[in-house]
Order: sequence, then structure tokens, then C-alpha cells
Amino acid sequence: MKQLALVDVLPMMGQVQVGDPEAGDYPQWGTGEEAAVATDQTVAVATRSDADGAVTIEVVSAVADGFSEEDVVYDGEVMTTGDVLVVGNGLAGALHAVPVGRGWHRIRIHASPSGSPSRVTVVIMDQD
Repeated sequence: MKQLALVDVLPMMGQVQVGDPEAGDYPQWGTGEEAAVATDQTVAVATRSDADGAVTIEVVSAVADGFSEEDVVYDGEVMTTGDVLVVGNGLAGALHAVPVGRGWHRIRIHASPSGSPSRVTVVIMDQD
């Protein structure tokens, strides 16, 4: 496992995002009770309220140990049209670029603690 990024961001609207900086659309929340929602290019992850402070986002490559299956909020693919993936919160003006290369990337997102996450870990499964 290699750490690719570690950032603290203000989760405006109680969410952070992972995805292509050039994505044309943003995932829509259905009920507001989802742990995460996604399009082909962006995943939005529900977090604690911005009033409760920053959320730590860690991006790691390959397999991350020490996570339970209970804290997985997304397991799928995201497409990047350029060479980077961004993590953070666009409304807070805090999007951080992580070099991953162009194409489809299998990712698994863990959020903890459940119910009001203050930490989000993005595991990029196709990076070594």
C-alpha cells in the first residue's frame, strides 16, 4: 500500500467527492440517506456536517489493510478523462489532484465512523 494523498477538507453540505475534474455532471442524492452516490466519473460520499469540522481524505494504492467490510460505502469504477483524479469538496474550493492516469479505475471507498464519517479512505485498486 502506498499513500498517494492525505488532505483535510471542509465537507460543505456534508459530503466529499472523488472523481474526474472534467466531469460534466454530479451524482444526485435520492433520499439523502445514502452513504454514497455515483456517476461514471464522480462519487459523492456522505460525511459529517461541515459544522463538525474537517474530514480527512486519504488516497492509497493497491490493497489497504485494516478496514472492515462494514465501512465500504462504494466499490466500483470511476473514469478519468485526464491524468488526475480529484478528491475534496468543490463547494469549499478544496479539490486536490492525485495522479492516476487516464481511463477507468477500480476504487473502493471506506468511510468511518459509520453514520457521521470524519475519515474517508479511497483505495485505488489498479495502482501499485
